[in-house]
Amino acid sequence: MNVREIPIDQIRISRDRMRDELGDIDALAQSIQTFGLLQPIIVDANLELVGGFRRYTAHRKLGKGTISAVFKDEMDELAYREVELEENAQRLDMSWAERAKCIAEIDRIKRLRNPDWGQTQTAVVAGVKQSQVSDAIKITQMRKLFPEIAEAKSLHQAKSWAQHKAKTVQRIVDVQSNPDVYQDIESLS
Repeated sequence: MNVREIPIDQIRISRDRMRDELGDIDALAQSIQTFGLLQPIIVDANLELVGGFRRYTAHRKLGKGTISAVFKDEMDELAYREVELEENAQRLDMSWAERAKCIAEIDRIKRLRNPDWGQTQTAVVAGVKQSQVSDAIKITQMRKLFPEIAEAKSLHQAKSWAQHKAKTVQRIVDVQSNPDVYQDIESLS
């Protein structure tokens, strides 16, 4: 493993990160201050951050000038995402929305790399049940249609909201497709 200390100000961050919430950076910074950096960040040959955004952020908060980094060479866009997602998929401090997005993205990337890849294989990689992979994919797609679903407090609540919204849209389509059937109801309002 190629680990080196690199200047923190030379690290580049130009990609959208999968993680929306960084969690308790103060606690992580305190842990790093007390115990040191237990896991180096991951960068490519151009010092683009691949994995370890929370550790990077905590180091900056501490005012550290350097950070330990593992170098990964010859990475394409899929490899960047794959490393970041694999690193974050098992984190307990991810929100339900981040975790669902992460699992869905792992599945998408694995399928791009291998057309024969399936949800069962994704479940093994992510350490979840196959039904959770299916739910993650569905809810991630629904969040694209209905961004407000992200405000749900849990995946269960998000699924409930998504089902309600889908039914509402279906009703609107049904009414618009069958105006004669619903004409009498329109006159009641």
